[in-house]
Amino acid sequence: MKPFVLSAWFFVMSAAVAPAKLVAHWPLDTNALDATGNGHDGTAVGTVTFGLSGANAKTGNAADFPGPGHIDVPYSIDLNPGTQAPDVGRSTE
Repeated sequence: MKPFVLSAWFFVMSAAVAPAKLVAHWPLDTNALDATGNGHDGTAVGTVTFGLSGANAKTGNAADFPGPGHIDVPYSIDLNPGTQAPDVGRSTE
């Protein structure tokens, strides 16, 4: 009887997990603004070239960060990497 109870508990707990929600999306087309409307806008620091072709037709736009160029995004609990699974595409070519 105990294995059944454990299996039922696991099923109920896995059904209680909330569906994933996009927290932030930076298309990198012309700037570092968050396209979700959640306000997680970034600021380009140094040289950042936006709107480059992505790695393939499915990836959309890309940005180039020559030298120390980067994008700063202010801290937000919504972007806590301990609770999120980031989906990041990166190429070093």
